[in-house]
Amino acid sequence: MSVLKKINKEIKIVDVAREYGLSLTEGTFGAFSHRCKCPSKKHKSGSERTESLYIDEEANTFYCFGCSEGYLSINFYMACEDCDFHTALSHLREKVQYIPSEDGYIQKTSNSDILLEISDVMREYIQNNRGELNYYLNFSQQVDDKISKLDKYDILNAVKLLDSIRKHLKNRSNK
Repeated sequence: MSVLKKINKEIKIVDVAREYGLSLTEGTFGAFSHRCKCPSKKHKSGSERTESLYIDEEANTFYCFGCSEGYLSINFYMACEDCDFHTALSHLREKVQYIPSEDGYIQKTSNSDILLEISDVMREYIQNNRGELNYYLNFSQQVDDKISKLDKYDILNAVKLLDSIRKHLKNRSNK
């Protein structure tokens, strides 16, 4: 199991939220089990007044409807710590008991899961916006070009691409 998968499996978002003193509201919010104020400094300069971040405890994922941040526990940790991916990976790697492969090399994590999620987001958009086929074809070509430039182990830029696609399509849908 790769380091990133192990982190996202063992580091629970609700535990990170509690560790950082975030007040969690439990309940049923669609597919989500908890909500809280967004810890990201980018979201309203860190002074959010309402709970716009929702956590799916079972899937160990989150999404903030205020700033469109979301994904896995490492991303949540990055928002709480206001740090970059490599710093978060370094800190969280120490919290999980990662055992290197038999040959002594740490396995690199492929960004394939993130690319599949990009595909899901794109597919959902076209299903909900069938009248925009020409726009979608042009936009999907731009996304394909960006994906082709990613290294298969470049998780940070794959997550950034996923976030930018979500934001762009959300803004496009709100028009």
